[in-house]
Amino acid sequence: MIRLLCLIVIFPLLFACSDVPQKVLKIGSNVWPGYEFYYMARDKGYLDPDKVRLVEFSNATDVSRELLNGHVDGALLTLDEAVRLSVLGLKLKVIQIVDFSRGGDVVMAQKKITNNTQFKGKSVAVEGSAVGALMLTAFKEHYKIKDSDLKVEYISVDESEQAYKKGADFIISFEPFRTLLLNLGAKQVFDTSYVPNLIVDVLVVREDAIAKHTEQQFKYLVDAYFRALSEYESSPMDSAKILSKRLKITPQEVIESYEGIAPAQLNENHSLLLGESPELLHSIEDISDILRESKLIDGQVKASTLILADYLPKK
Repeated sequence: MIRLLCLIVIFPLLFACSDVPQKVLKIGSNVWPGYEFYYMARDKGYLDPDKVRLVEFSNATDVSRELLNGHVDGALLTLDEAVRLSVLGLKLKVIQIVDFSRGGDVVMAQKKITNNTQFKGKSVAVEGSAVGALMLTAFKEHYKIKDSDLKVEYISVDESEQAYKKGADFIISFEPFRTLLLNLGAKQVFDTSYVPNLIVDVLVVREDAIAKHTEQQFKYLVDAYFRALSEYESSPMDSAKILSKRLKITPQEVIESYEGIAPAQLNENHSLLLGESPELLHSIEDISDILRESKLIDGQVKASTLILADYLPKK
């Protein structure tokens, strides 16, 4: 009788333990066409919100702050921002390369730049993030502009249109705000096609979040991205109709926006993240040097500690 009572008590407990609900994996991001394939996957039902929840923010600064504070488990952000956060002491892992900006990050202007353009006293509106600073540095180097020539006004990227309407001479921004600024009459005077691979977007997760979630959740997230990307490549207009709702531009403008953004394919992820000496190591070291020279960071980051390729699908 005692054994029977024990079994009656123990069996429900065993079943209860085996069915403990997994902790929802929360991933933060701002609006950027390269990130939209995750949202497309969610909208098509490939991402169960009980397993993975995409948390939307209006700008990259908010994403970084929430990641740093532990309010999200991972984030979609630029590699330079991941390096900056690592130097601040946040332990992160890059688990996927998302895209390469090859024209999607831009400097927009009230007027075209000519040989007679005078930069002294001109204003530039830019987000106070690592990518904003990188773009500002690259823009000044390209046109040989002195630091003292420009008056820097800090905005969040979702305020790009307002900055243009208020008369900022230059606005550092990116898609879909680039398209919105073009529609207002702004002129594009610089973009990342001049500095290819300067800005790389990645999916990062906090090290402490890895222990709190299952391996399947991370693989599930990455798989969903590649599934949505594959659908876009096979049916771009049908997919663009879905993507346009969040980007708030037309489906045709969505397709055109990807002319300056190269989504990272699975084989590129493998070559960049896998092996004894992944190619991404060199990018991290190069970006770290640029950030130090620009006085955006003052510490070192061990590049090899940032990479984790365990969740990528097989070839």
